[in-house]
Amino acid sequence: MEYEDFAVKTLLEMSVRLGSHFITKMNRYATGESFALHHLIHHDGLSYPSELLEEAGTSSARIAAILKSLEKKGHIVRGVDPEDRRKTVVTITTEGLQRTNGELDEMSRNFREVFRRLGKEDTEEFLRILRRFLDIVESVEDTTEERGHGG
Repeated sequence: MEYEDFAVKTLLEMSVRLGSHFITKMNRYATGESFALHHLIHHDGLSYPSELLEEAGTSSARIAAILKSLEKKGHIVRGVDPEDRRKTVVTITTEGLQRTNGELDEMSRNFREVFRRLGKEDTEEFLRILRRFLDIVESVEDTTEERGHGG
């Protein structure tokens, strides 16, 4: 089997077997509002929109829309940076923290059940291969960007 066949079959298998619900949930966790809330938690509960923009790799309009939505829901507050009044600082609220912890708990429960069913040996092997896979993906992306073909 050629590597191209592996790639196509893997993409098709993942999209069919994992289903849109799981993919959508994982994508939501890694992008959009959930991403912004997780970013804030990993930055001691506060950040600047420019930092979110840089880490998310999206447009400033998209970050502005995400922040507006989160603020409307009471998950963040935006204010003036006391050290540099020209900057806006974003802070996670108790409600935002509760939402994020709920999402993390749900994802953790799901993965625990998957790993329980896999068993210890298969889980360890899966994680070993996954780490290697992700290292290679990053390497390929870095090489593509160096050649000027990256996004």
